[in-house]
Amino acid sequence: MGTGAAMRGATIFAIMLALAACAKKEAEPPPRADDPVEFESGTSQLSALVEIALSDVKRELEREIPRRLFSISQEDATCVAPEKVRIAFIKLKTPEIECDIRGHADRGRLQVAGRGEVFTVTMPVTAVVRASDIGGILKNETATARARVHADVRLDVDEGWEPSARVSIRYQWVDAPHFEFLGRRIDLQKHADEKLAPIVGRIETLLERRVANFGLRERMEPLWEQSFTVIELNRENPAVWMQVEPKALRYGGYDVAGETITLKLAMDALTTTAVGTKPQRPAPVPLPPRSPWLAQSGNLALTVPVIADYAVLEPVILRALEERAERPFDIPGLAPVEATFSNIRVYGTIGGRIAVGTDIEARLAGSETLEADGTVWITALPRNSANSRKVEFAELDIHGVTSSLPTELLLRIARSPTYRATIADALTQNFENDFDELLGKIDTALKDKRIGDVVLDASIESVQTGQLKAAGAGLYLPVEATADAALTYNPQ
Repeated sequence: MGTGAAMRGATIFAIMLALAACAKKEAEPPPRADDPVEFESGTSQLSALVEIALSDVKRELEREIPRRLFSISQEDATCVAPEKVRIAFIKLKTPEIECDIRGHADRGRLQVAGRGEVFTVTMPVTAVVRASDIGGILKNETATARARVHADVRLDVDEGWEPSARVSIRYQWVDAPHFEFLGRRIDLQKHADEKLAPIVGRIETLLERRVANFGLRERMEPLWEQSFTVIELNRENPAVWMQVEPKALRYGGYDVAGETITLKLAMDALTTTAVGTKPQRPAPVPLPPRSPWLAQSGNLALTVPVIADYAVLEPVILRALEERAERPFDIPGLAPVEATFSNIRVYGTIGGRIAVGTDIEARLAGSETLEADGTVWITALPRNSANSRKVEFAELDIHGVTSSLPTELLLRIARSPTYRATIADALTQNFENDFDELLGKIDTALKDKRIGDVVLDASIESVQTGQLKAAGAGLYLPVEATADAALTYNPQ
């Protein structure tokens, strides 16, 4: 703009000021909204783990199964049964060989280990069997032998969370009890088997009883009851809480690794975000029957607010406007305008809009006498694109101006794209910083979070941002996060 045109614009504006110099305009600030920041409940499914130590099984079997498994004392036992043999064309029957049998079998230390869906209890057995007065010829012979008894166990869990076991027992002699007599093998395994068979049956009964006494329901109930909880996600600025209300518990089998059985569970829960005062803990309900397994589990749904408290926004906007005021504003039809800003007021108003009040002092550049000062109120709908923290203003409205001088210059400043862009950019920077900081705090809050006998461990996997909203409690950005989450029953 040339110097002559600028002077003509200044002259015209001076006439406008003079015509309305005595017209003091009063404008009421926009009404304040008082609606809280509220969120709908989300549905989460958290993976849950309950571990059972097989060392407990081993200790009970060690108590119940004696070291000396059996003893043998049998006189006139058949060491060698009669046998028909053919010599040339003649069939002969060999005589029965009798002997006295004495001996015993001892077990070694039990071993428990598993893989997949089977755990196995292994019992080593050492037997010493003595045969004496063998056929009236030999005084005695001693046979030592070793066997290994294996009990393979598979679990089952009924609808009421009661466990049962399917036990399959097998054993084999690594070195069966025998000795040589007159060139013939004298096998004493049958006599040892007769004594070992009842022991094997007893092990089967003990295992079935021990599995039934796992106390599985007693482990499920505290996991369920203590999961009705309120978790602090952020301590302040703002205080953010998550209510967890379980709805179902699903059973997906188990996995055995070494001496540990890990039950695979999934908990369906409603998760609700609350801001400000800590909400009440949801009232627990009794443990329900188990629900069917679903393929997908372990996702914790979080809806958390990145809230910009209006009082915090005010100095942020003021700093941005003060920096912008270091350069004149270009107002169409006028010479460049110099402005100073103070006393920023920000709050939520009706219709989901944000209200910004600013005290402005303005003059045409180079002029000492043409001034305007007063308060300008604008309202606008804050907007952002999907998954963006960049703030924009839609439907900008000049709500009113309070000034003892004509208001046209103040209105032109408030309507200028530069003024709006400066405020929007200040809000954008605030949201970017708060967004990163809040998610970092929440991620930390969900790491190894102990809730009584239950430990929650979650890690945020994905984040989506929603639509900016202006409420009475603050300007906030809804953030939907998905976390990989697991609950572990781990009594202290």
